[in-house]
Amino acid sequence: MGTLHGKQFYNTLNFKKDARGKNGVVSLEITFIEIVGSAVISIIFTIGYGCYYRFCWIIIAGKIGNYTDSFLVATLERKQILQNDVVNFINTLAGAFTAYVLIKSFLVALLLSFILLQFKLNNFCENQSTKYHSVSEYSSIF
Repeated sequence: MGTLHGKQFYNTLNFKKDARGKNGVVSLEITFIEIVGSAVISIIFTIGYGCYYRFCWIIIAGKIGNYTDSFLVATLERKQILQNDVVNFINTLAGAFTAYVLIKSFLVALLLSFILLQFKLNNFCENQSTKYHSVSEYSSIF
């Protein structure tokens, strides 16, 4: 699709202008449409599952999958090392793996943030308790 539509075409490997219709050549217009397609899928997922923080991750994962497809077509499919079905499987896997890594890294960052917050809160409480004297110190006055 990216090799047929658009005004200017670029080789996926070196980003130099290239001829229309060659494997591994993309256009800016189709790249934009790919991002819009990922955004539509992301919107549907967000509405269905309510996971608003994953919106951008799905777009990024979709674009990584698209770029993986273009890259593999330009390198391995052009040389007839891989067939199109295998390339499609690999680019789907690349997009899914990207989404998985983004989600897991977010959860790890969230967990580390929670631990750090808990640590700071404990230190704050300990510092506050040393500022005030215990009740037993004042009871000797009476």
